[in-house]
Amino acid sequence: MKSVWISVFALFTNALNYNFIQLTDLHWDPLYSDSKNSNQFCHYSPFPKNSFVNPYFGNVATECDSPTALINQTFNYLNSIQSKYTIDAVFWTGDSPRHDRDASVRRTVDEIWTASQHSVNRMLQTFRPSTVILPSIGNWDTEEISFSSPGDLIQLFEIWKPLWSTELQNQFKDSFLQGGYYIYNDPKSSLSVISLNTLAWYNENYNLSDCDLKNKNSKHPGNIQFQWLKEMLKTIRKSNRKVILIGHVPPITHAEIEIYKLNCYDKYINLVGKYSDIIVTQYYGHVNRDMMYAITKSKSDFSIIPFSKKILKKDVGSIQKQSMIGHFFTGPSIVPYYNPGFRLGSLNITQNEIELIGHIQYYADLERLNKDHKVDPDDTNQPKNSTFYNPTCSTIDSFQMRKLNINGIRSFLSRIQTELSTPNLKNKPKSTLLDSYGDCIKVQYQPANGVEHLKLDQWVIYTIVFAITVIFSVGIWIAIKGFRSSTQYEQLSEQA
Repeated sequence: MKSVWISVFALFTNALNYNFIQLTDLHWDPLYSDSKNSNQFCHYSPFPKNSFVNPYFGNVATECDSPTALINQTFNYLNSIQSKYTIDAVFWTGDSPRHDRDASVRRTVDEIWTASQHSVNRMLQTFRPSTVILPSIGNWDTEEISFSSPGDLIQLFEIWKPLWSTELQNQFKDSFLQGGYYIYNDPKSSLSVISLNTLAWYNENYNLSDCDLKNKNSKHPGNIQFQWLKEMLKTIRKSNRKVILIGHVPPITHAEIEIYKLNCYDKYINLVGKYSDIIVTQYYGHVNRDMMYAITKSKSDFSIIPFSKKILKKDVGSIQKQSMIGHFFTGPSIVPYYNPGFRLGSLNITQNEIELIGHIQYYADLERLNKDHKVDPDDTNQPKNSTFYNPTCSTIDSFQMRKLNINGIRSFLSRIQTELSTPNLKNKPKSTLLDSYGDCIKVQYQPANGVEHLKLDQWVIYTIVFAITVIFSVGIWIAIKGFRSSTQYEQLSEQA
């Protein structure tokens, strides 16, 4: 841990460094109940299905969203971290309200906007006026899931505009009300940040068809956003600036399904591929994983390689042979799909260059925090704000990457390949570096007995047991009936 803080100090004391936080997928649930009378979504129920008390700070690896206690501790920690570092920007990549999973308490429209307003209030209370806060629309931030209507855009702009100066409000207003996207040009440097509305390309947006690849004048919202993005990238290139793209839904395959509509994905990958020379990196949320992806080029074709632990273990050698031209990241979420987490990053900005120096992951060990609270729930000083989250996964210390650029990534992959090819006692490929990276992807979550996201509801267990009992009973009945039929047949045969 000491080495982590040494590198953190080195990362963030340079006056030219631009420090940012990526915060994503809060999914605040004011209905979260830590009582015994709750269902599988951690909501109060007069007919409880759980026989245990839900953890106070959140129920990791379940269908439950973030309790108020977790949200409060998160913003308290973000406030305390500013005593150590100057935070220049917050990339807030979507999803403030809870999911709408519980049929017994459906989300209301008022609840959606209240959750967004609650997040804005906490942002304003937490970060200094000099910190620019740049949100993106998440698929649960709108009245209809995964679809941003003109009414949604008006409502979100009104809720978000207190985050910005009057000047920024005027700069963002037209493009945001047109399609939910905008560009921020940092006045003190050559950095621009583009916030995308990825819902226009999302395959679960059933109100929109796929993007149009043939008609350049298409009125499809996804096409219009691409045309706007292309113009912004042209201007950035001509102005000798660099850009970071942020959004909620990443352009990846998740659970073996393409998250973007196919034509929209083609337009996206070709556009960012052609402008990779000015794109520093990209940040997305949605999938709850702290993971890296490479953008590669082969002749005139561009593609994306996910750096999952499984893929790196299998194909790290062949990946190194690819022509990498860019990268992007998905961020750890506050909602405890794994442990809650957020990302702290640093850029080094000079007159001629903008470089991504590195990342540090901050995570909350919910098992420890919930256990400590259970021991002494009345201790108002526990946990302390300064200890709720822990720094880990420093790209400098944990992965020995001097910079988080293409050369740094190649060095990282090379060391993984070397470890995997080094003989060991069990004669199985083994890389401690890859194992460490795998822990970072899952935000240091270590499931009991190696089983992830499989906490069965008590009534589900009862149903399974009942079904097995019925099948077993039917099997015995069929066997007995068969035996009786066989006996009767033998008797008839003897009489004949």
